[in-house]
Amino acid sequence: MKKVIVIACLFAGLMVYAQTQSDVPLNTLHKPVNCGATKEILTELITGDYKEKPFWTGNEPATDTKYVLMVNEKSKSWTILQYEGASACILGSGVGHKQVFYGPEV
Repeated sequence: MKKVIVIACLFAGLMVYAQTQSDVPLNTLHKPVNCGATKEILTELITGDYKEKPFWTGNEPATDTKYVLMVNEKSKSWTILQYEGASACILGSGVGHKQVFYGPEV
């Protein structure tokens, strides 16, 4: 029975991968997000109850859009922000993060 479950999970994963690699168009979801002043949101996440620190940042090359993953290693809380200048939006947040890649050994 365990082999059947493992094979089914692998097959489902391959199907999802195949769909993302094909010419099948992706669906656009409309999700409400909370937005506000970048400085206020970052100040609250860093110094407020969450005590999160920047863990990862990224830039969208074609725009001035930036992303940051904030985490608290002790409480395991996390928040993903998207921001452009003075405006920021919380794309997701939760508790229970774990790092899955630790980089090459030196």
